[in-house]
Amino acid sequence: VRGMAHRQLGEEDEARIWLSKAAINGALIEPAKQALAEPALQLVVTDEETINTRTNRWDVTTQVSEERRREEENEERRAELLAQGRALLDHQVGLADVKRAVAELEDQIEVRGLRLAAGLPVSNQTNHMLLVGPPGTGKTTTAEALGKIYAGLGVAGPPEISEVKRADFCGEHIGVSGPKTNELINRSLGCILFMDEFYSLVERHQDGRPDMIGMEAVNQLLVALEVHRFDFCFIGAGYEKEVDEFLTVNPGLAGRFNRKLRFESYTPDELVEIAVRYGQPRATIIAPAAREALNMACKTLRAYLSPDGRHGIDVMQNGRFARNVVERAERLRDSRVAAQHRSDKGSVTVEDLETLRTQDITAAVIDACAEKHVALQF
Repeated sequence: VRGMAHRQLGEEDEARIWLSKAAINGALIEPAKQALAEPALQLVVTDEETINTRTNRWDVTTQVSEERRREEENEERRAELLAQGRALLDHQVGLADVKRAVAELEDQIEVRGLRLAAGLPVSNQTNHMLLVGPPGTGKTTTAEALGKIYAGLGVAGPPEISEVKRADFCGEHIGVSGPKTNELINRSLGCILFMDEFYSLVERHQDGRPDMIGMEAVNQLLVALEVHRFDFCFIGAGYEKEVDEFLTVNPGLAGRFNRKLRFESYTPDELVEIAVRYGQPRATIIAPAAREALNMACKTLRAYLSPDGRHGIDVMQNGRFARNVVERAERLRDSRVAAQHRSDKGSVTVEDLETLRTQDITAAVIDACAEKHVALQF
């Protein structure tokens, strides 16, 4: 042992001296003979963590290898991320069709892995997808959930999505966007890219023609989406009409996305539920009468049509509208409660501090709509 310890320290001369002394009745023991004959032979170094995996502390054959331990840790981490992604998506109000489509996507990815392992083809499949629908309908949150789900299924490494925009793909002059796009994709292999308003990648001239700088990026992205269809995930999002128009700038672009998730506008009931849930971690409670007032306001908005044909809930941006109303109503509540406290210091209760009342919600809705130039009377 002492001889091998010297060898481990790089002291070969000392090692050979001590190994030569490893004898019984004048005859070298076999391990010493082997060590002297093989100068490259070293002690097997272990650690406490590995030793603790052994069923017999002194039997190295009973231990779990470091590689297997890392595999088990990765399996546990992936299971945790998958559960987090599913929970994040499940917590979203509504989105029944989107949730069903994501469940189907999970099944497809699982079977794809089995087919690849069996040597079967998986043609017309990619990791890339489109999320289309009005603003404030949960597209970004769904992309975040997909990041965790993809990481949990082993499709992506890090679970975080990287949000990108036109400037990440395009240069300032012709000839730059192609290499810049290629560099971005190469850095993103194993990761998830998310681009809201996907169509902003190409700008339009006054005559409707797409700009060449943007088209260079599109053409390079087109190649990358095919070559790396399983190596990373690109998620494009935006209004469905604008996304569909954008896909026509290159005949092959639409085919790079074999899945489109459609997000519908929220119903009045769903918007009220979003507002209630948004208030919960803020210790804000919406009184029953105030909930009804918000529901009626949302129904009025649903019947309103803007000059460009959008109904009021889309103009007010769906879930963002619900959150915006809660924040504005909280400020109005605080002013109301502050006035009450100044008038009678002992009159303010915890319920007063928590509750949004009808007047708070109604004023907040009117204020939010006025900011978007939606002139309605509730």
